[in-house]
Amino acid sequence: MTDAIHFQFRAASVSDLEATFAAPDFYAKPRSEIFELETQLKTARDKVAHLYARWHELELLQSVPSP
Repeated sequence: MTDAIHFQFRAASVSDLEATFAAPDFYAKPRSEIFELETQLKTARDKVAHLYARWHELELLQSVPSP
């Protein structure tokens, strides 16, 4: 999977999880389920941040002239 596609997939995962948290009945769920979803959201956000950094790194490499 290319970095761009991987990034889009992860960003969509974050959006989906955030939408789950915004649901009116979200906090009626069992605490263990909320905790698991919080963990998934943190992991997804961390991965997106890593992919942003990687994307920036690749952009910088493209801007460096070849010898």
